Amino acid sequence: MILSRLVAAWLLVTACWLVVDVATRRVTRREVSRHLAQWRCIEALLVTLFGSLWFASLGSGEWWVLFVLVGAMVAGTAAATPRDGTRASKGLSAAIDAARYVVAGGILAARLG
Repeated sequence: MILSRLVAAWLLVTACWLVVDVATRRVTRREVSRHLAQWRCIEALLVTLFGSLWFASLGSGEWWVLFVLVGAMVAGTAAATPRDGTRASKGLSAAIDAARYVVAGGILAARLG
């Protein structure tokens, strides 16, 4: 039973993140690579397992704080990584990365909390 809930949550987070990536890439006119899509699937699995530990052990209260902090850590690391683009596009990319985690937390709270 719990495995099916985890798989369903993982698939929802993965689908959400892939949709966000495609939309972001279309706006920025970049191509979505197969490597990025594969990484998003793995990343979604890891965040799903992380969320399941949170909801199974500490409860569901103030889940959004946890996912804001994790998203900010990921976004900060990505923003500090040298890549092409202006400072504004790096900021937008960091904001999108942080928001992805908060949305994933919401999905996991609904499915697992």
